[in-house]
Amino acid sequence: SRLSELRPKAVSDFVVALRAKQARTGGSNKLASRKLSNHTIRNIVATLRDALDDAVGEDLVPSNPARTPLVSAELPPAETRAGENVIIHVSRRDAERLLNCEAVPEERRVRYLLAFTSGLRDGEIAGLDWADVDLDAGTVSVSKQLALRGDDTKPKTKHAHRTLPLHSLAGRALRAWKGGTWVLLVGRHARTTDAVFPNEEGEHYRPRSADLIRDDLAAAGCP
Repeated sequence: SRLSELRPKAVSDFVVALRAKQARTGGSNKLASRKLSNHTIRNIVATLRDALDDAVGEDLVPSNPARTPLVSAELPPAETRAGENVIIHVSRRDAERLLNCEAVPEERRVRYLLAFTSGLRDGEIAGLDWADVDLDAGTVSVSKQLALRGDDTKPKTKHAHRTLPLHSLAGRALRAWKGGTWVLLVGRHARTTDAVFPNEEGEHYRPRSADLIRDDLAAAGCP
C-alpha cells in the first residue's frame, strides 16, 4: 500500500513545506502575509504522528516515520505567535471595555464574562447545558467539552470534572440571557438539555472564538 511506502524523508519534506506555507485568513481567498505559526505546524505534525501510531498498532506500517530525528530536526520551536514565554492576556480595563461594548453581540459578552470569572475553557463553555448551570445555587458544573468539529468529548483530565462557584455578575447575565435573547434566538424557552450558548437551530456548537474575540476587542477599541 502507499502507506507502507511512507518514509521519514517524505515526512521531513512535509514539515519543511508547512514551514514555508502561508496561512489563509478566515473566509478570504487571499493569502495572509504571515506564515503558519510554530504552534499550528507542531499540532499538524502531532496529528499525523498519532495517526501513524495507530497505523503501527494495526500492522499497516512497521514503524512510525514521523517519530525520527530527521523529522524532529525540522520541527519549529514550541512557542506561541507572541513569542517564547509570552502569555497573551486581556487586562481588567480591556475586559470591562469589551463587556460594555454594545457593538459586541450579547451572547458573546455573556460568554466572555463567564470565561473571565470562571476560568472555563472555550470547549467547556460550548458544551454547557442549562442543567449544568444552577442559577439559584450559583454554581456551574463541568462534565464534558465540545470539540471544534462539534463532537462531545470528556474533559482533558479527571480533575477537569468539577463544580465551580458562579460569579454574581455572570449569574445575573446568564439569567437575563436565558429569559431574553436566548428565547428570541431559539424560538422557545430553554430546557435543561439545551445548550447554554446554542446556534440558531438551538443546537450545541463551538464558534471560532479566537477570531471573534480579536474582532470584538477591535470593536471595543482594545488591542
